[in-house]
Amino acid sequence: RMRLPGAFDSGSNVLNSTLEDCEVSINWFPESGQVGTPKVEKWHRDRPGLRFLFSVGSDDVECLFHLDGRAFGVAGTVFFEFFDTDTYVVRGTVSNDGIDLATMCSGGSAASPSMLIISGSTGYTFELTTNTFATVVAFDFPANPVMCEFFAGYFFVLDRNTRSIQWSALEDPSSWDSFDVIETSWAGDNVSFIKRYGTPI
Repeated sequence: RMRLPGAFDSGSNVLNSTLEDCEVSINWFPESGQVGTPKVEKWHRDRPGLRFLFSVGSDDVECLFHLDGRAFGVAGTVFFEFFDTDTYVVRGTVSNDGIDLATMCSGGSAASPSMLIISGSTGYTFELTTNTFATVVAFDFPANPVMCEFFAGYFFVLDRNTRSIQWSALEDPSSWDSFDVIETSWAGDNVSFIKRYGTPI
């Protein structure tokens, strides 16, 4: 019986110099033999990897969103919901202009409950209780929406190549007023990204 040295079985040991002896462990992690008299001090246990679940059309998935046990995604022009049974159902068709990735947000049970999806410079709503999908047709909705976020009861949308962020009516992503807008004044640059930071208690 031979005991293997610990250095042989202790994970990756990649050195800066390629002239040295290097060991690489990929998708494995060491576990120590703790009970009895094991043949080796450590052994490699395989780490779960990736597996194919399903394909949604021929386009890459641009956005994933999880809310209260439900999960949604956008792949190309397909807005879909997927389940823990490794299946999915198409909930709607969205635009795809090849410029920006899709974004989604929701206020959960406080907002109707509704979701807002921005894809291909177009806004869409999805009612979580009825699974109703629709295009935002409000006249005052931003002309070139880039991305969306939800905060404090309101849906916020960034308008392309502007310093403006517009917000919706309270808890309603289908109702918008052009006067409900935030505009940066401390800098001349356009706003390029919006993201809610942290969660108030």
